Order: sequence, then C-alpha cells, then structure tokens
Amino acid sequence: MVINLHRDDPRELADFIAKQRPALEKAFGAPGIASMEIQALANAQDATSARLLLQQHREQFDEVLVALLEAEIAKADGRDPVSENKQAYEATKSVERCGRSLPNCCNAGTIMH
Repeated sequence: MVINLHRDDPRELADFIAKQRPALEKAFGAPGIASMEIQALANAQDATSARLLLQQHREQFDEVLVALLEAEIAKADGRDPVSENKQAYEATKSVERCGRSLPNCCNAGTIMH
C-alpha cells in the first residue's frame, strides 16, 4: 500500500498523522505509523517532538530501526548528516537496510508499507 501525502512538507505529514492516527494505525499498525511520524517530525526539523515520540515507541522497534531514527533526529538537531549516516551504517552494518528502513518519504511525499 502506498500513501502519497503532502508532497515536500513533512510538517503537514506529521500533522496529518496526528489527526488521523486511529485510522492510520488500523491500516498500518501503531509501530509503522510512529516510525513515519518520527521521520516526518525529524524532516520538519522538530527534533524534540521526534525524540519524545521515539522514546514512547522505542520498545516496539528493533535496534536497527532505533539507530536509523536516532540518526534522523540527530540530523534535525543540526549534527553533520554524513557523520550521522556513517554512524547509522556502523550500527546496522547494512547499506540496504539503511536505505530501505528510512525512505526519503517526507521529501518525496510517499510512504510505503
């Protein structure tokens, strides 16, 4: 299933998820929606909200996804993207997993599940 939402505006995507959470969680599952919302918030440069949401859902994610989401949040905090991507790769040991776990959904406006 593909949802095409609010192209080029991650803040609108995060707001949409917040408003439509019950229906989206029913369709995609709570962990999937939380992951999308964390990514949207990080891409909207709202690291604080993304970090809080990650803390709420941390136990629902595997350690690889947590590492990737933490890297996205760190970039939203203004840390060096290259360094954060490198750390995420070192934590996951998989270029493929890094690329597929965090699609550039908020910039492309597409979320796949």
